[in-house]
Amino acid sequence: MVYEGRCREPALLVLDAEGEAKRGSLPPTWRPLLDRARVGWVRMPVFLEQRGDAFAFVPQDAERVYVLANGTAAEAALRVSQLHADVVRSVLLVDPITDERSLGELPVPVRVIAVSEDTRNDAGAPLPLGHPVVVDAVAKALRELEPVG
Repeated sequence: MVYEGRCREPALLVLDAEGEAKRGSLPPTWRPLLDRARVGWVRMPVFLEQRGDAFAFVPQDAERVYVLANGTAAEAALRVSQLHADVVRSVLLVDPITDERSLGELPVPVRVIAVSEDTRNDAGAPLPLGHPVVVDAVAKALRELEPVG
């Protein structure tokens, strides 16, 4: 788990199916997002081995939380949003691997913000969360969901 950001911003809980934040810090492409949100990055492969509660990493004072996931972590993001619908404002998905029918049955809005077919991504799906296209899509979603002043 990596946690960075300003204390008075909304929280962004990132559930990373591929486990990108391997060095104990956010991918460098994510630095600009720290001005808009407190980021908690959960490396799902490691986290699932420990059987923890991803939401335990969200600051207790967070009144607005956004959950971001890619690939197979989409299912975990949907479950987290159902369990914590009182503070989760939206679920943001990248190349989600989930039953599309479940997207319409949630207590919070769900947005698919990026898909690998829309990019020149040699890695295939799911699009890595550190990819500049994903970073831009997250920034755009936060601007729309959390307008400044």
